[in-house]
Amino acid sequence: MIFYYKPQGGYFPLLLSKKGPSGLFRPPSCFQSESQQPGSLSLLLPGDHNVQDNGQDRCRNDTGASKDQLYCLGKSGDHCAIGTNAVAIRGNSPQFTQWRLEGIEIPNPTHFADLSGLGGGFLSALSTQVIGNSDFYNGAFPAEYNNVLSGVFDMHLRNGNNQKYEHAFQVGLMGIDLSSEGPISKKRGSSYLVNYRFSTTSLATGNDLNLKYQDLAFKLNFPTSKAGTFSIWGLGLIDRNKAPIEERSKWETLGDRQSGENRLEKMAGGLAHKYVINENTYVRSSLSATYSKDHTVVDQLADDKLIRVGDIRNSRWDFVFNSYLNTKFSPRHTNRTGVTITNLHYDLDYQVSRYFGLN
Repeated sequence: MIFYYKPQGGYFPLLLSKKGPSGLFRPPSCFQSESQQPGSLSLLLPGDHNVQDNGQDRCRNDTGASKDQLYCLGKSGDHCAIGTNAVAIRGNSPQFTQWRLEGIEIPNPTHFADLSGLGGGFLSALSTQVIGNSDFYNGAFPAEYNNVLSGVFDMHLRNGNNQKYEHAFQVGLMGIDLSSEGPISKKRGSSYLVNYRFSTTSLATGNDLNLKYQDLAFKLNFPTSKAGTFSIWGLGLIDRNKAPIEERSKWETLGDRQSGENRLEKMAGGLAHKYVINENTYVRSSLSATYSKDHTVVDQLADDKLIRVGDIRNSRWDFVFNSYLNTKFSPRHTNRTGVTITNLHYDLDYQVSRYFGLN
């Protein structure tokens, strides 16, 4: 498994873990094979080997203000995947990695995804403040994981504290991070969890890198005495990036005369219901929707006038219904049978001149 490190010169591969004498991947020191904890991320490798990350606090310290578990996941020795969180598995392109949240496939939930390289992004839109138990598969997928050629990040949002209120506020050079959780009704055990982040790199780089992004994630949990547990969840992100025209003294190619702007928007949300039939059987159903939009515009300076040479809009929105019956026959045998129905919609508006993209 390879994580990519991107310095100014380009991409360089970093191994997630080193091979031991047996030929199996040996996990780095920050991973331990103990019981799964809330907010942890497990790695499911080929065979009967389950590598789990239980160091949530350590991951927060390692990744700093970005709080991206994918960067923590990419640690190997003294190395860390920075600049992008693209994951290449078994030689496949990172764009073939599937992202799932609350049981459904979602668009790549990373900021500025697919700009520096297909499949990667700047950092995850899911803060460690809200992430719950999550699995990473790099092969031998169960039948419920379809439409995937590489690996699967199967992520879940944790439930908020249903006994007391907790709030967090963080400020740094990259921006602000707000989170809150607490009970909606202590008597019924319902709770809420919400996290919002806003950031601009212009504060830290002095306008040398003009990236602005924000994201919002939330989950509402409503357990009932007889009708099961209902939950409402959502994730959204907005990214903005501008590249100005180079100074005339630095013009070498036609591309130096061009300015560009990228606007990315992604959303996912849904309603889920879980009904426990007995201690070994439950039914889970969900109705969800996802949305993503990429808008890129490029202007070129000609005769002291800006002429638009590129205007590309790419939109996609899906509606997903999922339901399955989960039955545990023994500690080693669990059967999950269900159905997933997805309604797909696409809209591509591609307008470019012959000068677009020239260097």
